[in-house]
Amino acid sequence: MKNFVSLLFISLLLFGCKKVNPVIYTISVENESGKPAYLEIDGNKHHFTDKEFTKEIKVEEEDYINVWAQVENSYNERIQMIFYIDGQYKDDISGLGYCSVFLKHSEVEKFNYGAGSGGNTESHYCGHPTQSGGSCRRLVSGSIGYCWQHR
Repeated sequence: MKNFVSLLFISLLLFGCKKVNPVIYTISVENESGKPAYLEIDGNKHHFTDKEFTKEIKVEEEDYINVWAQVENSYNERIQMIFYIDGQYKDDISGLGYCSVFLKHSEVEKFNYGAGSGGNTESHYCGHPTQSGGSCRRLVSGSIGYCWQHR
């Protein structure tokens, strides 16, 4: 019995703790206006002025990464993020002025849209950057705007 338990334990260690490989997302940001904009990935801003900007990001199995795209000083210009994994289309999101998602290992969780995005008009997460470097997760009524604390 003792040998069986030891063998079972060793088998679980060898075969049960299989590490999942990270996913490499390619994020394409399309900014129709060409006005200054940025792509923010977990608090790190990547500024650009071209109509299209592309960035790769590695997402581990346990990661939950906030990605935010915004046209600077404008909520009237359409901006779109398109997500690819290994060159294959995964998802997209767009809005007027800004849009934001959380990236998980194999999922794009949409949570904040600019006005006129055609997204969830009932409610969304605030998404405002917090002091700790994350994003506010308060639920906000309507299709745009921040929570009471971040207005």
